[in-house]
Amino acid sequence: MDLTPYVETMRSHLLTAAAMGDDQARETARRLADALEPGARLALTNALSAFAAEVTAAWGAGSVEIRMRGGEPEVVVTTETIASATADESFINIEADGEAGAARVSLRMPEAVKSAAETRANESALSLNAWLTRTIAGALSRVPPPPGPPGPPPLPGRRLSGYHRS
Repeated sequence: MDLTPYVETMRSHLLTAAAMGDDQARETARRLADALEPGARLALTNALSAFAAEVTAAWGAGSVEIRMRGGEPEVVVTTETIASATADESFINIEADGEAGAARVSLRMPEAVKSAAETRANESALSLNAWLTRTIAGALSRVPPPPGPPGPPPLPGRRLSGYHRS
C-alpha cells in the first residue's frame, strides 16, 4: 500500500494553512512538512496495524496483518480453515467456532522454540498466529478425552453431579 498520497495530503494541508502567513511562515511550514513525513508514515502504519488487529479479533476465521515490504505496508489476509478430517484424526473446525470470536493469549516460550515455529509457519505460508492455531487445534483433536470419575457407577435412578478437587 502506497502511503505517499496520504502523506502528501497532510503536507498540502499544512502548506495551505501556512499560506496565510508571511514568507517565513511558509518556509517554516515547508521544512516542518519535510521533517514530519517519516513520523506521518509511521503513524499511518501503526494505525493500519491496529485496524488489522481489530479486524482479526472481530473476524475469528483468519487474520489480517500489515507487513512491511520495501518500506511500504502490505496487507496480508490469511484464512484459517481446518475443516477436513482423515480416517485417523478429526480436527476442530475453526470456521464453526468463528462466531465465538478470537481470544488473545500471551505465550512465553524459549527463543529457539519461537524461531523454529516461525520457520515452520513460513514454510507453510502462514502467519505464526495461524500456524500455532492450526497446530494446537490438530493436537487437541488427537488428545484422548479425560477419564470418567473414579469409583463405582451411580445407583440406578440416581444422578451424581459436581466436582472434587484434591
